[in-house]
Amino acid sequence: MRNKIIGIVILIIALSLLTIGIAQGQHNLIEVIYESMPKAP
Repeated sequence: MRNKIIGIVILIIALSLLTIGIAQGQHNLIEVIYESMPKAP
């Protein structure tokens, strides 16, 4: 049971790191797209 809990904790940490990385990547991508698009009033 303990190994299962440790595995779940590692999975949550890995997913959170992955989510942070994706979020930062998407933020940069959105910024680039926003800069290249003509500014809407």
